[in-house]
Amino acid sequence: MGNEDDKELLEIQPMVNKMKSSSEFTNDSTDGAVGNNNNNNNKTMCNFGIDEDYEIPIDSSIDSSNTTAFDNNNNNNSFIYTSKELELLKNKVDPKIAFCMTMLSIGCLSPFHCYLASLDYFNIIYPEKYKIASTFPFIYMTMITITFVILIKYSDKLKHHIIILSGFSFYVIVLIIIPCLNLSKIGGSLTSYILTLLFIAITAIFDGMIQGSVFALASLFGSQYLLFCQIGIGLAGVIVVITRLICKLSFSNTINDKVSLKIGSLVFFCTSSFLVICTLITFILILKLPIGDIIKKKKTNQDYNENPITLDGNNNNDNNNNNNNNENNNNENNNNNNNINIEIDNFEEIYSPFKFTFKKNLKYSAMLSFLFTMTLFVFPGIVIQIKSDRIERSWWIFSLIAVYNIADSLGKALPLIVHKNDKRIPSVPWLWFISIGRCIFIVFFIIANYYSNIFTHESLIYLFLFIFAFSNGYISSIALSQSPSTVPPKYRELSGIIMSSALNIGLLLGSVFNLIFVFAQK
Repeated sequence: MGNEDDKELLEIQPMVNKMKSSSEFTNDSTDGAVGNNNNNNNKTMCNFGIDEDYEIPIDSSIDSSNTTAFDNNNNNNSFIYTSKELELLKNKVDPKIAFCMTMLSIGCLSPFHCYLASLDYFNIIYPEKYKIASTFPFIYMTMITITFVILIKYSDKLKHHIIILSGFSFYVIVLIIIPCLNLSKIGGSLTSYILTLLFIAITAIFDGMIQGSVFALASLFGSQYLLFCQIGIGLAGVIVVITRLICKLSFSNTINDKVSLKIGSLVFFCTSSFLVICTLITFILILKLPIGDIIKKKKTNQDYNENPITLDGNNNNDNNNNNNNNENNNNENNNNNNNINIEIDNFEEIYSPFKFTFKKNLKYSAMLSFLFTMTLFVFPGIVIQIKSDRIERSWWIFSLIAVYNIADSLGKALPLIVHKNDKRIPSVPWLWFISIGRCIFIVFFIIANYYSNIFTHESLIYLFLFIFAFSNGYISSIALSQSPSTVPPKYRELSGIIMSSALNIGLLLGSVFNLIFVFAQK
């Protein structure tokens, strides 16, 4: 910790003094948390009062004798945190974990954004009757949703680092195979089209596995890291758009020069593959850091209670004996006045862990599913069908995808700036109001598609799409980041998988509605 961390810890001193002088916040209170500070490993175990021990590393550079956050009258060097203090410490962002989540999210969504940014290319080499702008999202979202259903069932058996390593390795291979396939003699044929969709479907399976692991890890480390996942997803779209722009400027994009078109596509896909390789190498290096031990270690609920780990990657075996007395005292106090635990335990007696977590996350998961159903219903399938009289077709499609990716990325990043430490988070009714209000843009896009004389300038389409994408990124970031805080820490990993599943169910429903709408026009 540096000077800023010392300052932040000292800023809570008045609150701690008040706590210690009040009978409401004593060692016997369940609103606080008691733990031990072991000088050998500089880690602190805190009981959040929710049936689990959570550990916060304490930097040895802070002199505990000068800080009232520590109880020096106790021989065990125990300390007390109020719920507000725990919230301050819980919301502190570890740069290593934030970087890890961002990089994993960039690599995770790179293939999808790569396929999306190549729709102008696929639209040229494959006949219009194939409707690849609608069939590609449908195939992709169907496979990824099936994968998430399986992940939920076997979430307790997942080895996240193995899934991520194997998934990224497959990404590298398939991103090279697809453009090479279209460079062969069968390129542009029905066989090539079917094989392309097959590889896209397999990519979606690995995407579902990787995405589930990334969101589960982010939820496990803390809900604030889900914002960095969203930022990574947005950055993946922006990076892919930039590389696609460079390739389009460097190679011919006309239907009369298909060889140059396919070579440019090969360079673009290889560039995206290189991005995934960089992410893969970064993740391998991260696994060698202390936080890599947390990623590699699969912990059961019993492990969390009996053998918690800290962000420095060490187990807490040395402190277990010292904490037995505190745990016994806490158990006695919990019998007297622990309303939060009573509520949670009652839920857990009625519901399984999945049903309990699902019920707690429902207000955000339903919103997320609705949000992405509306989004994928019109984008890309309907939006890219809008005609432009001023911009060449392939560039028009690319520009629409670029506007969407950039706006969505900005929307995903906004909560990290505006709602830092969960400040001024809009209420759930307000988020629903915005989500439902976005439907007006669906009407605009459909009108622009069939009545081109109403919205006569492309700038209006860009404006509608920007607002539509920006609101999508903003609301999804808030919903994903807030959901883990509604459940006890031991269920946050499951919460991340459930929310990811809700997101992809929305994408699947949107792609189904779009497919029906597009083919019904015939």
